[in-house]
Amino acid sequence: MARLIRIVDAATVPKAGKKSKENNGLWRIHAVFNLPAERFTGFELIDERGGETSDRAEVVPGASSPSLLGCQPQHS
Repeated sequence: MARLIRIVDAATVPKAGKKSKENNGLWRIHAVFNLPAERFTGFELIDERGGETSDRAEVVPGASSPSLLGCQPQHS
């Protein structure tokens, strides 16, 4: 039996429309990816009032769930 490994991450997408852009309107997409099954097991869509937190993903006993939240890409 394969070990359950999940990747938890979030991304932001600007809202459409002039008023939303002037007010920095954002959608936040939180996702959980099950690595051994190669499929997403969770999505949550929130607006700019909700923050990026790792507790948006369900806790699964025995699962390794590395979180990419707050990680910044490394540039060389």
